[in-house]
Amino acid sequence: MNKGKAHGEKGITLIALVITIIIMLILVAITINIVVNGGLIGYAQNAKAQTEEEINKENAMLSNKEL
Repeated sequence: MNKGKAHGEKGITLIALVITIIIMLILVAITINIVVNGGLIGYAQNAKAQTEEEINKENAMLSNKEL
């Protein structure tokens, strides 16, 4: 009895593997480009600063109400 693959079935070929790796590398390059040049990090830092500012304002308002 043949316990292997059926006749005509093939596994992942080397060409399919290389194409997949190339596509993944292109996606990584695009992602890095967006993060670095798109200002995503700066946008996140601004959002953090605004959040901290609003938290400080809210804490000041709460402490004034308690007095």
